[in-house]
Amino acid sequence: MLTPPEITVLLDRYYSEHMGYPITELPPGGIVVSAYSAERREPGGGLPPDVRLMLFDDRALAAVRADLKPAVEQILTQLSVPAALLTIGVQSRIAGLVDTLPRENRQQVLYADSTPRPPRDTHAFRRLRAADLYALWAWFREVYPGKDSAGIMASAERSIGEGLAFAAYQAGRMVALARTLAPQYLNGMVEDIAVRTAEGFRRQGYAAALVAFQTQAILDLDRVPMYRCNWHNEASLGVALKLGFRRYASLISFMRAESRLPVETPEE
Repeated sequence: MLTPPEITVLLDRYYSEHMGYPITELPPGGIVVSAYSAERREPGGGLPPDVRLMLFDDRALAAVRADLKPAVEQILTQLSVPAALLTIGVQSRIAGLVDTLPRENRQQVLYADSTPRPPRDTHAFRRLRAADLYALWAWFREVYPGKDSAGIMASAERSIGEGLAFAAYQAGRMVALARTLAPQYLNGMVEDIAVRTAEGFRRQGYAAALVAFQTQAILDLDRVPMYRCNWHNEASLGVALKLGFRRYASLISFMRAESRLPVETPEE
């Protein structure tokens, strides 16, 4: 199993690719502004956000469109500490460059370096198999009505094939699902956990149990379990913290509405 230092190294490598700048070279107490390379695309094929901020406790990194680099640098070089990036005033100035505030694009990034204790009663939880793909397709049709599930099914099939998808059942009905998203970088060495509980079955412990099983399965493969959730989703953050996940960093994205493309994100 990976040691905590090895997990940190992998996460640093993952987000160095994600942000286009080596995380280990960020100066303590400093803020670095790096421009996206020309024609850079996200793993799903879409353009990256116009401005993406990554905040650690004592340092920060901004990855921006090349044409926005001078304007963003002018804003950020006036800040005395990285924590100032959390203030609405600074975020509003950055948002003014791209005409949007990141209301739904603020995420906490957490990781696990030890196996959470699974629930005692496990009769309603199990690992999904290839035979469950049709039931999974029906699940996505139910929880995402009207949404094209082709991309979701593709990553779900990969997750099932690697033994990284788990479901909870009540009276024979699937009521919650935990899976991994499509690998973004490092060929899946960092597994991005997604969990979803159906309406009417939340706050009953399903998500926590499924993430515990999935975290153990990821660690058993010597990979890093990563958990992301929006800042406003206190229930989802509480699940991660309850299971012993640790904060790695915060992400804030600024993107013009007309340039947004559908991407896979953790659902819960």
